Amino acid sequence: MCDFHSICVRADGAIAHHPSNSHSRAVAHAGWKENTAETTRFWECEWGGEGEMPDSLVQARNGIKPPEEVIRIATAHYAALYRALHGGDIAQVFLHPDFYDVRYAV
Repeated sequence: MCDFHSICVRADGAIAHHPSNSHSRAVAHAGWKENTAETTRFWECEWGGEGEMPDSLVQARNGIKPPEEVIRIATAHYAALYRALHGGDIAQVFLHPDFYDVRYAV
């Protein structure tokens, strides 16, 4: 894992990740359509799991603040990342092949 862990989160709660930690590769790998200037389909998030979780974990898109559900899901995901990196507690989500970078970092 590089010095940050990136995911994309849709309003329906789906998470996309690619071991390269590239948002665009995660979206393409998941088969999602990219955001456009007119349409926000997902929100980008990144944090390396060190120190305190940033308040701006989920990035606004097209001037649109993320829905509370997206913030909740991203926060839970990154809390699980923190537990994995600092306590070895590997959450179920990180057992998926797309998250081998997290398992390798642990």
